[in-house]
Amino acid sequence: PRLRAHPGVVEALAHVGAAEAALDAELDSVRAALARPALRWKTVRTGASSSLEYMVELDKKDLKRFARHTSDWAVVSQTKSVTRYHTAATPALIQALLQAREEMDIASEDAWRHQCRRTADALCAPAPAGVLTAVIDFAATLDALAALARVARLPGYVRPRFRDDGDGEVRRGMHVVGARHAVLEHFVDDYVANDIDLDAAGDKDEGGAPTTLLVTGPNMGGKSSYVRSVATLAVMGQMGSYVPAESAELCVFDAIFTRMGAGDDLASGLSTFLLELTTTNRILSRATSRSLVILDELGRGTSTHDGCALAQATLRYVATQLRPVCLFVTHYPQIAAMDLPGLRSCYMGFLGSSGETSQGGGDGDEVTLLYKVEPGVAARSYGIHTAGVAGLPPDVLAEASTKAAEARRLYKAAAVEQEQDG
Repeated sequence: PRLRAHPGVVEALAHVGAAEAALDAELDSVRAALARPALRWKTVRTGASSSLEYMVELDKKDLKRFARHTSDWAVVSQTKSVTRYHTAATPALIQALLQAREEMDIASEDAWRHQCRRTADALCAPAPAGVLTAVIDFAATLDALAALARVARLPGYVRPRFRDDGDGEVRRGMHVVGARHAVLEHFVDDYVANDIDLDAAGDKDEGGAPTTLLVTGPNMGGKSSYVRSVATLAVMGQMGSYVPAESAELCVFDAIFTRMGAGDDLASGLSTFLLELTTTNRILSRATSRSLVILDELGRGTSTHDGCALAQATLRYVATQLRPVCLFVTHYPQIAAMDLPGLRSCYMGFLGSSGETSQGGGDGDEVTLLYKVEPGVAARSYGIHTAGVAGLPPDVLAEASTKAAEARRLYKAAAVEQEQDG
């Protein structure tokens, strides 16, 4: 409907018209009293958006002649030649007009909002009734399909196959050759691709693919990037996209759970470690055997003993109770010694200054990161080397290397003593 048809607008217009008619009648009375049929209301602008209205302007030479008419009028302004009045009734009439105009503004805004709501309801109703909703849905679908088509044409992307064990059931697992991270590869020169070999039905003792992959390796060695690439490929494949790999055999997961990074939630009163455990608890309570679970450095927010114990207990629960496809990133070498069904260890390859790979070398040794997934366990994390890359002072690095060597000797001595006692 047109705005004028809105009941509030119609009523407000009537009030404005009545107020203007009253002022016109007052002007007719003044014309008759002064015998000036051509007299008009005088308006004088006093600012950019203000003015004095509905005044009677008289020449000063005529003031004596009209004195008996202007005796109860109010002088509004005057110059050398003229004086301007409001009649006795004019102020009340002006006030009534201003009030009617304000009512008109309110009614017009209400009518506009009403019309906008009606238009929005008509356009945005659920498709197919809502024209705008239908257009947006179509445009969004077209945009998504065009994006998937562009990705499919990229070099190095392949169409994934989804696994079937022959009786219509989709097998859980991922077998990908030359997997890459869809985003990171655009920012890194000579990106190193890696294979992904995970199978929820695998048996490590029989040479099958593992259900749970324990990932170790040096700091900055690419552990988090590797597990992120696994999750990214799973999401891309499940949404119908081509994936960055040489070949890909995927499965349909009912959910992908991740616990990565470190941070706190001060607004909720959660410390870094408590937030880490809260996230882990959500995963343990919601994940199923058809899920993909990624846990990155669980337990690093507390003491080494408590963190390692929590990580071991969590990994055991995941591997024996939930049995999803899982990637577990850690720096705790004790976890690699766990004997769990479907568990296999790998590390991000590196080359030490003395030629060592997964074994040997000191924390302060120079390390060349290879970013290639290799079977086995990395004996050290080379955190002091990373501290050197960050630019910590040489004195700090030297003392840290000494302390790290002492801690390793004490740990080995304790391990030997425990073995002898056992």
